[in-house]
Amino acid sequence: MLLRLEDLIEWIDTIARAEFPDLDFLDPNGVLEVPTGFDDAVRVRVELPGTEYLHLASVYVDCDREALRSSERAASSVWKGYGGRLAEADVINPDFIGTGFHTKKDHNPWFEIRFAEPTQVRRVVVRNRNNRTSHRALGLQVRVLRADGRWATIYDCAERHANFAKSVERIFGSVTDLTAQDGKRSDVITASGLARILTKVYQRDYGPSLVRSLNQMDLSPASRAKFREATSSRVLKGRELEWTSHGVRRSFRFWSNGEKRQYVAHACDVVEDLQGLTKNVCFGFGSVLAAVRDGDLIPHDDDLDIIVGFEPNEAPKIPDGLRVIERYLRKKGYQVIGDNAGHRQVIRRPNKKVDVFVGVFEKDSIDWLPGHRGLLERQMIFPPKSIEFFGSCYPIPADPHRYLELVYGANWRVPDPHYKHSGSRQEFADLIR
Repeated sequence: MLLRLEDLIEWIDTIARAEFPDLDFLDPNGVLEVPTGFDDAVRVRVELPGTEYLHLASVYVDCDREALRSSERAASSVWKGYGGRLAEADVINPDFIGTGFHTKKDHNPWFEIRFAEPTQVRRVVVRNRNNRTSHRALGLQVRVLRADGRWATIYDCAERHANFAKSVERIFGSVTDLTAQDGKRSDVITASGLARILTKVYQRDYGPSLVRSLNQMDLSPASRAKFREATSSRVLKGRELEWTSHGVRRSFRFWSNGEKRQYVAHACDVVEDLQGLTKNVCFGFGSVLAAVRDGDLIPHDDDLDIIVGFEPNEAPKIPDGLRVIERYLRKKGYQVIGDNAGHRQVIRRPNKKVDVFVGVFEKDSIDWLPGHRGLLERQMIFPPKSIEFFGSCYPIPADPHRYLELVYGANWRVPDPHYKHSGSRQEFADLIR
């Protein structure tokens, strides 16, 4: 049979909500409630596989109040600043929102509630953190040590995710087709491929493999965009997430004005620090669109871009310029990561990252990846002009309208959530080797 894309999502959503409501635990402030039924529990433990931080808001054990009040609490380790938290009531308060305890990045980190004597435990309620690090609870296990020395696993996140995937696969096998019309062609594909991608979304697996899986499917760009839009509106929106061109992110449409103001101020600090290295630095790409066209951060975007220009004697090629950026900013306390041919990601905790792109002047022209070579002239960009944006002094190209027209085309004033830069790395081959 043929299904509409919306029907596919609706079916999988029904499976998730009816049979696997615990998948929502990985969202900020998610709650996991696990019945136990043991009358001889001596310890209740939550733990993670692999190497990770274990930080949750609370672990509540439904048992005799006196037994819980007199219980001891222990953890595999304690992150700095949380040394006294284990003794506080918040750790066992099911309604607490925040972080009750926080381990270091341990191998198989754990937290335990230890009873003075065997106790009847009716259920265990675990509340996740209330921010984006809640995904770190992926793989959580809840275990009970009984009086006879046996451990019983009463919840296994990995097992639940595997069972969810099997349930979806049973319904959407290779015999079910999906149709998507984009005006140019009709894609009729095996629905199981998209069902597997949606399974990852419901499992909160937003890593690079999610984007690769969609890109590897034989879909037209319009159908691929339609799938991302439908997934965002029907599944991710409630999690304050969106499937953008960068992957699944908390895009700016979900940010408060206060968060935007703080982030713009941080990005401007990065620009100011880079000005100690070169005066040829300002915001670029969508960060110029945001300020000039929208007067706001672009709803479907999720970070800001900074462009830097080097003279050939300062950095003959783009990799040389990237190394200069790395050394310079690391000395100023930034974390500089990534291996992209044209830019690096720059972070100083607790702020969100910004992308810093490097270009090299070729006489009177300069260009950055992604884009075409030979389009932009020096005087069009530098020295930059400054405008006020979210209360900060915000440097942009000297001729921002001309810059935007050349980078985004004549229709740059019309928002396009699915815009992709043209050009190829081959045009910059001699500058990136």
